[in-house]
Amino acid sequence: MAIILAVVLGPVTAAAQGWYLFTPPSIERADGTREVTAYVALTRWTQVLAFDTAAACEAHRSRVHSIEMDRFIERRRQGGKFPGDDAMTEAYRYARCIASDDVRLKP
Repeated sequence: MAIILAVVLGPVTAAAQGWYLFTPPSIERADGTREVTAYVALTRWTQVLAFDTAAACEAHRSRVHSIEMDRFIERRRQGGKFPGDDAMTEAYRYARCIASDDVRLKP
């Protein structure tokens, strides 16, 4: 029975498990802009915040991404381009909510 539940429900998590919001690192280019490098090991990402639930983490990630997209669109509408402008928008585009006990967080 436990095997069937594990298959249907997925991995069982501890009640005290927390959730972390991570953003990928970025590197500075020669022209002063920043490039997000989302395809690196999770251990190189930055932990931004911690949450009690996955839903709270995801809601925050989604809200900040939406705000950053609105800012990005407004900057483009005004013709502005500043070094690093797009890095925050891109970081939250790739941001992930990760369980505190996720094995990818182990060094």
